Amino acid sequence: MGTSVNSGTAQVLIIQTGKATVFGQIAQRLSLRQPETEFERGIRRFGYLLTQVMLVMVVIVLGINILLAKAAHRLVAFCAGVGGGP
Repeated sequence: MGTSVNSGTAQVLIIQTGKATVFGQIAQRLSLRQPETEFERGIRRFGYLLTQVMLVMVVIVLGINILLAKAAHRLVAFCAGVGGGP
């Protein structure tokens, strides 16, 4: 942003700086956060619900496999797969 000069001379009259410039106004508008819509709130809450369900599933599978005395390295890989991760 701003001006880049490779060589030469110039005289400049600066009229506005900071927030009074167009760049400053754009930066100020970008820093303001719009209120969350009902749709966005619903999507966020649904994502949290999916995360909670996944964590409960991993804990249940982990607990069952520990009770059945399965191999530890297979247990970790299986729980990662149940959790949805590679």
